[in-house]
Formats: sequence, structure tokens, C-alpha cells
Amino acid sequence: MKRTNILLGALLLTLASCEMKDELLGKGSSAETGALELALSVPDRTPTRAVDTDDFTVTITDTENAENTYEYVYSEMENPIRLSVGNYRVTAHSAGDIVPIMDEAYYGGSTSTDLVITPGVTAQTTVECKMMNTQLSLSYGEDFLAAFKSWTITLDDGNNHIHTITGESGTATGASWYWYIAESQPSELTLNVIAITTDDQTIRETKKLRKADAEESYGDDTDYFAGGDNLNITLGAIDEDETEPENGSIGIVIEADITFAGTDDTVEIPVEDVPNEEEPEQPEQPGGDEGTDTDMPTMQMPGNGHITYTLGGKDQPASADVIINAPQGLKSINVKIEAGNEGFKKTINDLTSTLDFVTQGVEIVGNATIGDVLAAFLGGGATVSAPAIGDNSYTFPVGAFFTLMNGFGATAPDAHVFRIVLEDQAGNRVEDELSVTINPAS
Repeated sequence: MKRTNILLGALLLTLASCEMKDELLGKGSSAETGALELALSVPDRTPTRAVDTDDFTVTITDTENAENTYEYVYSEMENPIRLSVGNYRVTAHSAGDIVPIMDEAYYGGSTSTDLVITPGVTAQTTVECKMMNTQLSLSYGEDFLAAFKSWTITLDDGNNHIHTITGESGTATGASWYWYIAESQPSELTLNVIAITTDDQTIRETKKLRKADAEESYGDDTDYFAGGDNLNITLGAIDEDETEPENGSIGIVIEADITFAGTDDTVEIPVEDVPNEEEPEQPEQPGGDEGTDTDMPTMQMPGNGHITYTLGGKDQPASADVIINAPQGLKSINVKIEAGNEGFKKTINDLTSTLDFVTQGVEIVGNATIGDVLAAFLGGGATVSAPAIGDNSYTFPVGAFFTLMNGFGATAPDAHVFRIVLEDQAGNRVEDELSVTINPAS
């Protein structure tokens, strides 16, 4: 009996050892192994500081059997790492997912060719991780801050990437963002500025910026705004004694320059006027008088239009309110949800069968049902009312959907997107969107 137990124990240890070996090498992989010694690098020129690659995500994929894919945090992985004999592709990128607007640069790269792992040999490779987003820097001259009390600026790449910046003279400072537009390869950006002077005049300016118009280019750089480019825009003001502005007694001066990816040299980009026929006509106000921009409806999106948090993490915001103002009275607020995955889409359809958020969008103004639905989503005895026709303001609580969204996550690029179209009693329309990315718990 004792001998039987010993043999059985030995057999179990052997099976367990084989199982662990299969897990390490990848199911179906060769029993022969080699190793890979991996280094990560970033280009010398970085936006603000040296880049720490310790928290970068490293993915190693067997190119002949994608089921054998291994993911590590770079500083925590065994290096060199033992791998079954075969061909592999290695990718690395900054922690988390890249999203349209970020506060920090995001880096990524991969091996250009397959790595061949051979028996008993340690292969060595370096993955260069380049900046994937474009740095956008905005600054205001003292003359601009003295001339204007508030403004709205939009940058549009023509491929559904729109970044909106609002500001007021008392609080405005220069700022930088990281804009992921390289994926759509835009060669031209449209800059729209609507600014309100200190004496309540509305001044508009629309310009186009083309990378190809830069005074110089470097090496094989393309005409597309790319990851690693640093686009700098400066706004100033000029009065009628110095020039003859088209839209009032004060004009807006826009200057731009670019630092190309991989260089330290900054060159000017000429800004081009947009012909009048390309500028949208403003709707006529009741009585034939044109309204001022202080009368125009506005939407203030949380997080500059994008919210990112970790599932179950402390970084989930307590709320996500879209602040809506309509000085001339509300006529319509249509909210449409573009679900980032089928699970959330089905849940929205099932729970709001009388409210078509997914296909047509839901009209919020004067809708008695919507208040009850949002209150139920918020829970905890929350009370939510719907706006009435003619109201001048409303707060739409996107945070009411957090609990539902958390059930399915929303990793980039498949964020949940709330598209809102606002119209006031004078026929003025404003469209904007808020996207929500929910990263998996670490």
C-alpha cells in the first residue's frame, strides 16, 4: 500500500510539472526553448520630461499560433524571458489605452520583423516606442486677454476628431493636450474661434492650417499631422487702428508653428483664411435682428468631452453632468447613445424599451418619462426632472448610466459615446459628444 501511494504521488507530481511547463511554453508549443532579452526605448526628444518605460505593457505573440500570447508589465517581466522555439512579434505601449484627448503623451511601438527564437539561444531586441498622439499647445497674448472676456475654440481634422476649448479672460492660461489624430492622417486642420469682447461684440475667425505649408520640412516627414508632432497655436488681438477687421472693431490674430516629430526645430505654419462662403450662416433671430453669441445655446462637457476611469477604481467620477444653457429658451435636446459593445447596447434597449436611445435618440425636453428613468438609474432616492419647453438651462446626468456601463466596460477605441443635439427657440443648433472609456481593473 505504501509503495502504491508513493507511485501515485510521483505520477501526480509529474503531471503537475508537465501542466506548468505547458502553461509556460504555450499549449501546443515546441518543448525546445530559447530566450528573449528585451529593451524598450523612446526617441531622445520628449515633450516635457524623460519617459519612464517601467509601467509599459509588453505583449509577446507567437505569429504562428496567436493563442500563445503573453502580456506583462515591463518592469515586472522576467528578462531574459524563456520562450518556446518559434517566431514572435513584440509590441509595447504606455500603460492603459490611448484615447482621443489625454493629459500626457502616449507611446507605442513593435518589432518590425518576426523574432526567431532558436534552441538554447538568447535573442536580443529593442522596441522603439514613439509618441502616438500629437501635442497641441495653446497660448494667449496679453492683448487677446485684454480684448476678450470669453471664447470658444474648435479644432477639426475633418475626420470626426473635434477638440473644443473654452476660456475666460480672468482664468485662462496656456495649456497643452495630447490629441490622437494620427490614425486618420489629417493633412489639414480647421480652427474656429468665436470670442466675445469686453463690450459684448462677437468676433469670429476661421482659419486652416496645413502641415505641408510649413516653412521647412525634415527628412521623409509626410504632409499628415502625425504622432510626435507638436503644434503650437497663439491667439492675439488687433484693433481697427492697425488693420481693418471684417467682423468688428477688433480682430483676432492667429499664429501657428510646429515642431516635427524627432526634431528640436520649430518652424512657422502659415494660417489661411477661410473664404466667407465656407463660413456657416447664422440663423436669423425673431424680429429680423441677429442674435449675439451671448444668446447662443451652449453645452459644457465634463472632461473636455472624454471621461476615462478604471472599473471598480477610485478614479470613477462622482458625476458626469453635461451643463446646458439656452438663453433664448429650450426647444429640443436629443440624446443618442452609441454603445461601445453589444452588451451595453442590448441592456439600454431592454431597460429603456419606450426610449430609443440607440437608434433615433431620445428627446429630453418635455419628456416626463426620462426623469423617472434617470432617477431609477441613479438610485438612492435620486430625483431627476425633465426640462420644459422654454427653460433656459438643464443638467443632463450622464453619470446615471455609470452602473450600467460598469457591467460591460468600454476599452478604447470602443468607448461609449453620448451624442447630444441642442436646439433653442430661435432655431440655433449645437451638437457635441461625450465619450466614456472604462479600463479593466488591474
